[in-house]
Amino acid sequence: MTDKYPELRENNIKIKRLKLKNSMSETDFPYHKASLHITHNYHKSDYENIADYVAELNHEDGGGIAQDIMNECIESNSIWEMQVYKHTPIGFYTIYSATFQGLFSQLEPEDYEYD
Repeated sequence: MTDKYPELRENNIKIKRLKLKNSMSETDFPYHKASLHITHNYHKSDYENIADYVAELNHEDGGGIAQDIMNECIESNSIWEMQVYKHTPIGFYTIYSATFQGLFSQLEPEDYEYD
């Protein structure tokens, strides 16, 4: 398949990268001395139904995913996960959302505090 407008496509990709590069920095993410992982639609890598995946995550998380977030994820067939290892590679917390922006709207000020 031939790309009719390769320069337009290339410029569009450069613009998107530039916007992302100029709009976010490490301080926009929760403090993490160890590591931070963001995943989008992991269930699709295993051909898993999102409703089953969300139910399994909720079970593993001890019922910690709010019902409204679970419903939004299932309705949109989209789930973002942010796993933060704040101090060590062992202890972590996970935030779930149907949108990327939704991850950040759930963070608390203390999530950004450096210890």
